[in-house]
Amino acid sequence: MTFNDNLQSAFAASFANSGAEKVVGNEYNFEEYSARIKENIFRAAAEILSDFIYTAILDSEGNYFINWISPSFEKVTGYDPIQFIGLRIGWMDLVEDESRNEYLLLLKNLKSASLQSCSGEYQIITKNGDSLWVRDSIRSCSKSVLGHGDCLIGVVQDIQNEKLIEAAYKHSEVKFRQLFENAQLPIIYYSEEKRILFINRIAASNFKENPINLIGKSLYDLYPAEKAKRIDDILDNVFLNGHIIQSEEIIHTPEELWFNSSYQPVYDAENNVIAVQKILIDITRRKQFEEKIKEYNSDLVKTNQNKDKLFSIIAHDLKSPFISLLGFSEYMVNEFESITKEDMLDYAKSINSSAKNIFSLLENLLQWSRLKTGKIDARPQKFNFNDLLEEVLALFLGTSDNKKIRLINNLHSSDIWVFADKMMVESVLRNLISNAIKFSHKLSDIVISSKTDGRFIEISIRDRGVGMSAEHVTNLFAEETYESRRGTANEKGTGLGLMLCKEFIEKNNGQISVKSVEGEGTEFFFTVPFAQ
Repeated sequence: MTFNDNLQSAFAASFANSGAEKVVGNEYNFEEYSARIKENIFRAAAEILSDFIYTAILDSEGNYFINWISPSFEKVTGYDPIQFIGLRIGWMDLVEDESRNEYLLLLKNLKSASLQSCSGEYQIITKNGDSLWVRDSIRSCSKSVLGHGDCLIGVVQDIQNEKLIEAAYKHSEVKFRQLFENAQLPIIYYSEEKRILFINRIAASNFKENPINLIGKSLYDLYPAEKAKRIDDILDNVFLNGHIIQSEEIIHTPEELWFNSSYQPVYDAENNVIAVQKILIDITRRKQFEEKIKEYNSDLVKTNQNKDKLFSIIAHDLKSPFISLLGFSEYMVNEFESITKEDMLDYAKSINSSAKNIFSLLENLLQWSRLKTGKIDARPQKFNFNDLLEEVLALFLGTSDNKKIRLINNLHSSDIWVFADKMMVESVLRNLISNAIKFSHKLSDIVISSKTDGRFIEISIRDRGVGMSAEHVTNLFAEETYESRRGTANEKGTGLGLMLCKEFIEKNNGQISVKSVEGEGTEFFFTVPFAQ
């Protein structure tokens, strides 16, 4: 039987028991009759509802007393409704302690003359001891409704499931917010208006802002116009087509950070895109590694090119002294009987000079290769620089005499003590003095002088030779500009020695530099630590 069927049956029963024949033609009795009909219909309807209904009437002292409770009361609470008929409105004994304040507020609102209706939610304890959430909705009525004087009608709904769902929703919302806020990845939700709906702390930190301050901000509030337009276009695509889009972007915080951004659609129950979720993954380290790999590849290509060029120059420069060496030695073998002692001495000197050039070149090449493979480390020690310089100058007496060049030791003191790798400093002196002799004119001077600032000794090696152009000086120590130049007596060189000088001086915490004027001469400077 349907609700309407029940209602019609209840109406018929009410009409049959209403005493209609007693009220025909009598206006006052007709009103009473109508009221009784309404009341019977109301109560019949209430009996078939799962929620329980109660009515209360106002006495002469202004208090409401319950005069009727629907049978559903027992189904809901487990109590017989008869227990509460005639009591002043309320069932405080059933209300849980934690809900008493809410219930008292509801009762207080009943006494407010300005309120025609009020409602409240509270928990009651059922007869079997269960806690039950209910919603109590009360409305004041006039006499015409139920046939009494001023009265109240209350509807009490069982909202336990509703509260459980609400609690579960709140719990899930809290869990979501906890996960959202504590996520180690920056996450942003955008609305269709391209404004921020949600943003977690780690994402907000990229903008140096509190997340609350960013809610409602548009793209153009946060990014430069060009970047905002690019993100705007991506969001349009996601909202329109539901695509998942990946992109890379840079955020300055103020350091430069690279992120891989994933834009994903968020759907509602009808499968409409209602928001876009943006997740950012920090790829800064990957980008840095990629840049380093590019640099390493570029350096490797450059190094291989320089190595090939260097080996080509060295092969050519080794060939010349060997040709001289082989030529003189072969002539001496073939013409031994006819060669005078004076010629023999000249040939021997030439052979000795070629051998020295070959040895010097090979020694520089060996040291350069050991430097490039990390097999040479500076091992500083305290030694007298003047003594070392005199030893090196002695090695070049023959070479300098051949060109009638004076080697002048003009150090500011013979008692100069330095703290550096002695082998490296010796190699620097040999290379720089050898170059000075090579590019000096006959009958000129090469002066080695010094000065100190208390921390470093600065050594100067100055010649009056051919000098160098400004462009050549600029590229003198660059690995990619190996250059073989001939000296004033047609001596050969590769430029490898100068690179060794730079590496050795820097390994000893010093610096090397050069001044030169083409046609006037060159002056090299280098510093080494002063021994305290």
